[in-house]
Amino acid sequence: MRRAAERLRGRFPSDAVELLVAADVEPQDAALACQQQGLFAADRLVVVEGIDAWAKPRRAGRLDPVLAYLGDPGPGTVLLLVADAPADPRKPIWPDDDPLLKAVRKAGGKEAVLRFDAPKSAAFARQESERLGLAFEPEAMARFAELIGDRPDEITRELEKIATYGPDGPVDLALVEAMVAARHDDAPWALLDCVTERDRRGAIAELVRLFAADAEPHRVLPQLTRHVELVRRTVELGEEGRPSREALAKELGVAPFRAGKMLAALGAWSVRDASRALSRMHAADAAMKGMSRMPPALVLERALAEAL
Repeated sequence: MRRAAERLRGRFPSDAVELLVAADVEPQDAALACQQQGLFAADRLVVVEGIDAWAKPRRAGRLDPVLAYLGDPGPGTVLLLVADAPADPRKPIWPDDDPLLKAVRKAGGKEAVLRFDAPKSAAFARQESERLGLAFEPEAMARFAELIGDRPDEITRELEKIATYGPDGPVDLALVEAMVAARHDDAPWALLDCVTERDRRGAIAELVRLFAADAEPHRVLPQLTRHVELVRRTVELGEEGRPSREALAKELGVAPFRAGKMLAALGAWSVRDASRALSRMHAADAAMKGMSRMPPALVLERALAEAL
C-alpha cells in the first residue's frame, strides 16, 4: 500500500503534492484542498492519510463534502485516500457498501479502489529478491527469513540494503549474517513502553538515546508504527471491557508478558488519539520517502512528539 502511494506521488512535483492527516482535518477540509488551484503546477495531488479517523465516529453528513466533490471532481487534481488496514479483519472499517467507497468507484471505476493484503513472508522475500535481481543460496534465504520475520517493510528494506551494498554474486550465509544479523535485532522496548504509557518526555529521551547509539530512523519507524497499531487495537478492545492479559495476547498476537504491558495504554489513550498517532507515523513514513527534505531523524522525532 505504501509503495503504491509512493509511485503515485512520484508522478507529481513535490510542490504539487499536499499531504493531510484525516485525524486533524474534516472531510470538508479535504474537499476544499482539492478545489484549490496550484500556483505553478497544472496538476495536483491531495493525499489524505488515515481516513479511518473519519469512520469513528461516523456522524450523519460528515462525509457529504467529499461525496459531493467526488460527484463533480476538479480537472487536474488527483485525490488519494489512504486507509489503514483494520486491526480486526472480522470488523472491516471500510466494507464494500460504504458510501465513500461507492462514490470513489462511481467517479473512477472499479480500479479506483485498491486493496492490499499482507503477503506471506517467505513468498514475498523470494518475490522481492527476484525484483531486485538477488540470487540467494537456500541456507542464506532460510537464515534471512529467520532473522527478519514476517514484516513486509523490513523484508524489502533489508533486501534493498543487500542489493545496494552487497558484493556481486549469490547471497550466501556469511553475507546475510554480516549485513542482516548485525542490525538492531531487539526492538527499542524502553521507547515502546513510553509510547504505551504516553510518556512524551521519556519517549523523546529514549529516541535521542537510540540515535546516539547509531540507530537508523528508517528501522525505528516501522517498529513504532507497529506498536501504535497495537496500542490502538488495545484501546478498541478496552472499550468493550477490560481484557485479561491472556485474552489480549491472543487478540494482538503477542506474548502474554508484552500484552500485560500493553494494558497500560487503557488509561492513557483514546481510540481517536491512537488513530491520530498512527496517522502521524504514516505521514513520517511518507516524509522519509521523499515528501520532505527534513533529515529522517528530525522527521521521526517531530512525528513522535506530535503523536504523544
